[in-house]
Amino acid sequence: MAPARGKATFGAAVVVDLTLGSIPGSSPFFLATVPTTCQNATMSNTPPSTSEMAQAVMETLKALPRKLPGEQGNRAWTKQLAIELGNLGRQHEWGICTPGGQGAGDQSDFEAGWLYDLVWYRSPEGHLAEVYLVLESEWSYDEYDIRYDFEKLLLAKATLKVMVFQAGESEMEARFALLERGIDTFRKRSTDETYILAGLKVPITEFVFRQIQ
Repeated sequence: MAPARGKATFGAAVVVDLTLGSIPGSSPFFLATVPTTCQNATMSNTPPSTSEMAQAVMETLKALPRKLPGEQGNRAWTKQLAIELGNLGRQHEWGICTPGGQGAGDQSDFEAGWLYDLVWYRSPEGHLAEVYLVLESEWSYDEYDIRYDFEKLLLAKATLKVMVFQAGESEMEARFALLERGIDTFRKRSTDETYILAGLKVPITEFVFRQIQ
């Protein structure tokens, strides 16, 4: 089931159009201090390349529908999205922050939400050293709501920036075009960041991806 309805010019972007599988996520929290639970997470080995990690993120999204059989609402999709991508980050020894963190169950070992819907980061000596991935999700079909959450990603200094949204098949290309224009317009864009735009095509629940470098 698809989630319910909810409410720099910097050269030419490199766009990769990918279609994988199906599915959805949502709601930022803001804290004034750097989280502490994840401060000792470090990268002990040479990390995978950005393209390898981007592919792993997309494959993780592709597999989500199998985790949620039957009819599920927005909250269930959002929680499972955080669990699956949070666990992926944990596998690579990143600290994980998500609004469901420090709760009961599968998210109990994640840090509480901080700035974005999901953050992979490390802070080995009590000071923020690196943010690798940030994610925002918006289940509203409204163009303004999608753009509002997406523009938070423009501000992040992160290697991977992931936007998850849903749209009808007839609207999907327009939503991708909207987000791509936002990336190209932002004047402080970095050369070492990759955007993953993950659009859930409804009602056929097929995920379509655009990777922009």
